[in-house]
Amino acid sequence: MEAKRGQPRSLAKVAPCRAPACLWACARRSKLLPEGGALHTVDFVPITKRLQSAIDFAHGVHQMQRDEQARLIWREVYPELSEGKPGLLGAVTSRAEAQAMRLACIYALLDSSEMVRAEHLMAALAVWQYCEDSARFIFGDAMGDATADEILRELRSHPEGMTRNDIREYFQRHKSSAEIVRALAVLQEYGLARMERSREQDNQIRPTERWYALTAVRGLRGTRGLGEPNGANSANGASETAHHG
Repeated sequence: MEAKRGQPRSLAKVAPCRAPACLWACARRSKLLPEGGALHTVDFVPITKRLQSAIDFAHGVHQMQRDEQARLIWREVYPELSEGKPGLLGAVTSRAEAQAMRLACIYALLDSSEMVRAEHLMAALAVWQYCEDSARFIFGDAMGDATADEILRELRSHPEGMTRNDIREYFQRHKSSAEIVRALAVLQEYGLARMERSREQDNQIRPTERWYALTAVRGLRGTRGLGEPNGANSANGASETAHHG
């Protein structure tokens, strides 16, 4: 399955059931091959022999363990992997710790090892980080909450901020105050919006609430602005695709 960036609403239909079991990876084709390639000329025998050897070894493995160094690394990264994230990104990456450890086990088995060593775990975490960055690139910070998502888009188009009255006017007063308050609370809870109170006029008795969009998100490498995975190019983001499997 391929998914274009900017399709969070359509992908939301599969996200709750299928997406957490997938590894999302952004990809851009490197060349145009109107006549196809010459894959039949590639000698895959050395690779298939090594892979078959690893498969044969894996069939005899009944239990895998982490060595001491891998255990130390796992204890350090596990809290963040298992913490979860808001919105659709959280839905599609909700099994981060399980996926990362499965990858580590695969790397170990490819080395014909029953022991997951530090290098296996670090390789797995690097793959998972790219997959998480890819999911973030695809889904952004869409919440799957129609009102909250629409407010966030509007806030981002108003860097000067919006008052609650501005937001009500944007919806042409078709959204109740309670619904807007609820949606703003969701955005604030997940660090996607902030609110400031101030008296914008000299004779103003009650301070005005002004809301601003925030864009910082956290990953295994720390807090950074929303963007695409390292190594990808967003110049033509609308045509980016992501493969999962």
